[in-house]
Amino acid sequence: MKDRFIFRAWDKKENQMIELVGFAIPDFTKDGDGQLDFIGLQGGFGGTIKGKYKDFVLQQSTGLRDKNGQKIFEGDIIELNCVTTDQLTKERHSETKRFVVVYDCTGFGLQKIDDKEFIMSFGYNDKNGFLQKEEILGNIYEQPELIKT
Repeated sequence: MKDRFIFRAWDKKENQMIELVGFAIPDFTKDGDGQLDFIGLQGGFGGTIKGKYKDFVLQQSTGLRDKNGQKIFEGDIIELNCVTTDQLTKERHSETKRFVVVYDCTGFGLQKIDDKEFIMSFGYNDKNGFLQKEEILGNIYEQPELIKT
């Protein structure tokens, strides 16, 4: 659960992911341009990142990790084996599908890539542990080709 309040940010201008140890979005701008400022603190000796909030995409950790111990964030792409049962024939069908980890007003969940349908919410405590059995393939910013249908 200690991973729950960890953030990363996609820098739209530099096209790079930044691991953050903290950030601030001040209510005011010193230059009076009417845009929110963004100040990010990188881990280690990464220093401080400053810019406009609109140039960054903040992503929160779900508080969970995949089967390799990697933190799962908003925007990560996960592949799941989906099993469905035909109601008439009772035949079971298995298909591998990719999903994006998203956050909505109910918490974290998975969204289908093909039709953007929100399929399930898992919150901060994945009681069934299904995500810990899966592997992060990448994320929608660094590997956009993974979401092409």
